[in-house]
Amino acid sequence: MLRSDVKRLNCICGEVQPTCLTFVMRWCISLVSNNLAFGEAISFITTYRYDAYEWSARIYRDFTTGHIGEYSVELIVEPVRIVGRQHPIAEYCKFSLQISDDPLRESIPLDGMHECVGDSARVEVYATKDAERTNHKVVYRAPHETKFANKLDEVFRSRSLAGKRVALTIVMRFPMLDFQTDFSNFSAIPKAISPNDYRLKSLKLAHCDYKLICVDGELNTSKHLLFISSPRFRKHFCDETQPSNEYHLEFAYAAVEQILKFVYTGTFALDTQHTDSAYVRQLISFVKYFQFSCLEDLKSQIQIHLCAYLYNHANNLKTFVELLLLATDLGFPQLKKHCVFAIINQYYTMFKRKYNFNVENFEDRDIFNRLNRGESIFSPSVIQKIDSAYKLSRKISVIYNY
Repeated sequence: MLRSDVKRLNCICGEVQPTCLTFVMRWCISLVSNNLAFGEAISFITTYRYDAYEWSARIYRDFTTGHIGEYSVELIVEPVRIVGRQHPIAEYCKFSLQISDDPLRESIPLDGMHECVGDSARVEVYATKDAERTNHKVVYRAPHETKFANKLDEVFRSRSLAGKRVALTIVMRFPMLDFQTDFSNFSAIPKAISPNDYRLKSLKLAHCDYKLICVDGELNTSKHLLFISSPRFRKHFCDETQPSNEYHLEFAYAAVEQILKFVYTGTFALDTQHTDSAYVRQLISFVKYFQFSCLEDLKSQIQIHLCAYLYNHANNLKTFVELLLLATDLGFPQLKKHCVFAIINQYYTMFKRKYNFNVENFEDRDIFNRLNRGESIFSPSVIQKIDSAYKLSRKISVIYNY
């Protein structure tokens, strides 16, 4: 087992992968009179490599369990900000509680399963899993009629404990596969094109009657297919006083060819040589300019390939920052999420040193300014989101189980 830190992260991200991830969070609460007047809550993030999930732990009064005026003290952990795929279901979630004058002196069991030897004041319990019907999420709740429930109830009712502190430990264990993204689920796989389909024949020279002159080459294609697939080409052909068989473009040959192949056949592939931001921006710009109807499908396919590239080939901060800028500008939410948490887990200190307001390098300062601008005056910037998520992720320690 290894604790998570920057120096040891490379051995975690190598060929040997852990089978399970155990997240341990310490939550210290100061006891005062009428401590649960408004309840207690804390947010934290379970994160590994490029993926993360946000949770909320709450202690509150429940007045629905008894007679009028009576209540029970409840402790639950629930997922929050469910965007995209659902939060994973933990193999187990365990709560432990201890009253202490100095909770910082308390030790934590590294495996998350056993009690500390000689710590008689600690009470522990495994949480029950309840599925809420309204939003189909699983919450973890401290069960009733246990030593833990009685201790929790006593802690927040007794006035004699005012001034003490409660050290609450939350342990959640997940299979490592829950933090690995399946890219095939992002969008539907395009149907195979029949060899006899006229759209496939239009990519062959013998069936081409129109020439697109790009900045670095000439591409032959079908004028008929351009007419029916692009409103801008359709308008251009109708407005021509003298029909021509060529059209000049300010796009690269590879980008134009790839888009036309996607428009005609529905197939798309992005190799590692064409994952740079400039090429991807050309793909999107070409589709937008000529108003092809495949923009959303294209963006989905590009996001799949860029996420796969991020997982398999990205190995330096510059690549992650470039992809983060691209995802922010073009609207790739899943890619943006992976980049943010890659920076948090692997490069946060380096990122803060390299991209800030006082950096001397003009390009780095320009990148910082772009990332530090929110979509509106009321929305947080990417930099603020990274800092906020980093603070939430530092509330926990990670134990890798092999």
